[in-house]
Amino acid sequence: MSLNNETINKICRAYQLGKSIAEILSVSGGLLHQAWQLKTTRGVYIIKQLNPDIMEKNSSLQRYRTAEEISQLLQNVTPSVPALYCYDDVLFIDDNDVFMVFPYIHGKIIKQDDITSEHVSTIAAVLSFIHNSKFELANVAATEIEIPSTEHWKNLLYKLQQRKLSVGRKLDAILPDIINITQQFHNYLPLLQENLIISHRDLDPKNVLWDKNQNCHIIDWESAGYINQVKDLVVTAIYWCIDSRFIINELYLAKFIKVYSKTSSINFNNDNIKAGIAGLFADWLNWLAYNIDRILSSDPQSYTTMLGLNEAQKTIHAIPILNAQIYSILQSVTQPR
Repeated sequence: MSLNNETINKICRAYQLGKSIAEILSVSGGLLHQAWQLKTTRGVYIIKQLNPDIMEKNSSLQRYRTAEEISQLLQNVTPSVPALYCYDDVLFIDDNDVFMVFPYIHGKIIKQDDITSEHVSTIAAVLSFIHNSKFELANVAATEIEIPSTEHWKNLLYKLQQRKLSVGRKLDAILPDIINITQQFHNYLPLLQENLIISHRDLDPKNVLWDKNQNCHIIDWESAGYINQVKDLVVTAIYWCIDSRFIINELYLAKFIKVYSKTSSINFNNDNIKAGIAGLFADWLNWLAYNIDRILSSDPQSYTTMLGLNEAQKTIHAIPILNAQIYSILQSVTQPR
């Protein structure tokens, strides 16, 4: 999909970006939305078109506005890249299409296997700054923490098997893991609903750009909101300390927690660690269920289906690998020395 000239001109006028001077370029890497690079007489920008499936509910629009408000407020303590405003709104709505515009950052996303100890230290410090901000917003409610039920997984499995899709066999193989993870999540849900702070909530490598001087720029704040502090630390640390095979680098993990703990106090005990891990896997199961829904509800040959299939297979492959190592490693690197 591309943007027509009429829509581009509307966006340029609304944001006072000047006139477009080159053909827009598709920006790769997005797993939910579509984005393009726009060059104008006044600069270079990123246009993001929000996924219409997510935009069906008006509450989603307010969620994006609130997330960008958080990004704006955290500019003083983090290298965030907030959306631009037009008509006192971060959203530009054209009929049924919803867009956001961002300044273009000359940087790149680091690949999982190219993450260095320096990257780990930088992100750990950034996360600590975010957590230490401890500001509150009256219009930000605590996000409900949900996870698909066992019956829902069995229903998804049945539908995949009816279509004779190979991903169904793979899902069936890890169903015992999913059921166990679901039970663990419900056991630790009360802890996950305590000690809530406002954070980015998706500070993984795909949402950080690195410029030529190795300065980081945090993008895609759309998930920002309240989250349990230990869960946010566990999730972020793991994303920056696993390789493409989903093997945890224990040295990186220890460094991440050490750098974070220099300026942020956190209560590490078995229950909190287990709760953080349960929260991590809850995120993965929600992502898996979302992608299976994409597979089942889209044209079999569509880009959406192919993207959903790729993400579902990757998540199914990763869950047992990470599950086998995460608790013992996290426990070992968080013990007092």
